[in-house]
Amino acid sequence: MALQDSNHLASLLQRDEAAILNDWVARQLAASTLRSDLIQEAELRQQSRQFLGALRVALQSAADDGASTAEWGEVRDFLTELTRTRAQQGFSPVETATFVMSIKEPLFGRLQSALKADANALSKALWEATTLLDLANTHGLKLLVDIPWPKNHCFLDSERAKGQAREAVRG
Repeated sequence: MALQDSNHLASLLQRDEAAILNDWVARQLAASTLRSDLIQEAELRQQSRQFLGALRVALQSAADDGASTAEWGEVRDFLTELTRTRAQQGFSPVETATFVMSIKEPLFGRLQSALKADANALSKALWEATTLLDLANTHGLKLLVDIPWPKNHCFLDSERAKGQAREAVRG
């Protein structure tokens, strides 16, 4: 079924949110990067549901002014909390970023199916989705930049430094 709305991503999320959520969570659970020692399926599903819902609302209500407008506040707030919570749980920045980026495959596949007859619309929708998700991911990474640990040490190379960084985040 083709998407009728000019905002293809918003239409897709409105129509297929439950299926996208199930596909996304299944892919996250099957990924070799899953940290089942740090997060349970129920919490992962809740975070995924919350992000998709906030994203859908923002896409439906926002103009094309970018993700820094007020309509995107719930998405930014969610990502701020997700980043803080995951850092406290012991997730690495890459593992946290993977959460946002992992939605691309389920979204892109559905966009491709919905817009297969219109290459221009598909190209535009994929670019918009990529740009949006990259901006969302950047928001989370910006939050991690200023966590107070010694900036002149590479904490990834030392278990002791990793522990000190975690303690700095947990405050």
